[in-house]
Amino acid sequence: MKKVLVIGATNLDIIARLNQPMIPHDSNLAKIATGWGGVGHNIALNLAQLGLDVHFLTTISSDELGASLKAYFAKANVNVSQAVETPYNTGVYFCLISPEGKMVVGAVDTKTIEALTEEEINKRLAYLNAFDYLVLDANLNTTTILEICKQAKGNILVEATSGEKAKKFIPVLSQISMLKCNTLEAEQLTGIKDDPILQAEKLLSLGVKEAVITQGAKPVTYTAQNRILQREVPKAKQIVEETGAGDAFMAGLVYGQAMGLEVEKAIDLAIKLSQHTLSQSGAIVPLMQKDEFLGGIK
Repeated sequence: MKKVLVIGATNLDIIARLNQPMIPHDSNLAKIATGWGGVGHNIALNLAQLGLDVHFLTTISSDELGASLKAYFAKANVNVSQAVETPYNTGVYFCLISPEGKMVVGAVDTKTIEALTEEEINKRLAYLNAFDYLVLDANLNTTTILEICKQAKGNILVEATSGEKAKKFIPVLSQISMLKCNTLEAEQLTGIKDDPILQAEKLLSLGVKEAVITQGAKPVTYTAQNRILQREVPKAKQIVEETGAGDAFMAGLVYGQAMGLEVEKAIDLAIKLSQHTLSQSGAIVPLMQKDEFLGGIK
């Protein structure tokens, strides 16, 4: 098993699911839930659930929420021993969900993750270079991303995160071992719209070693040994909420890399983990029977 370090954001998630279609400019009734989230956090927690010994380099506030966050990570078996402590308030992500479980709008305060600077990375170079895989989310500062890609010896795996944030990786595409994005994010990186096959071709030409492009319920487009292939997505049994589904998909891909799975099996696991997350509320959906869940994948 290869060693994995996730580098990215942790937020307090506030998820509001509307009771009925949104009425603009008015107070809307909703079911509101809170919990820990953030792209890097979600990937790390899903990897821990799958049984990986995962380390997570993030920022933790010195406020009261930060203290509870450390205890939370310890309970989840996620190693945050190298986390950067910051006086900034704990970051918050707010998401408004339609009655059907679709995101209406999201908003995030990323001030806390800005404390993970290139200087902090350089203080931890020996630590970073002890890992085979470094998983980055696009909430990181651009200068931090550039410094990691410059200094890291391990393979860099990237979760594009959003269309606008994905553009931070344009200068270092040739240093990315695997990039996971959706078609909107791929458009921002390639200039090609609504054609994942052409997008994958372009990403390969820009130096990305492997690309995986999702488009919801449509086939997953992926590259393997410079070939471009597609994998059908089974119909999801139940969709309660989309929050965290893309991060769960990325965790499945990372697990596949760490365990040396064939790319098709890694994608099957990614789809399965993503649909498991869709089936319940919250960014992290517990795996009650890990071995049963992984059955047929290994």
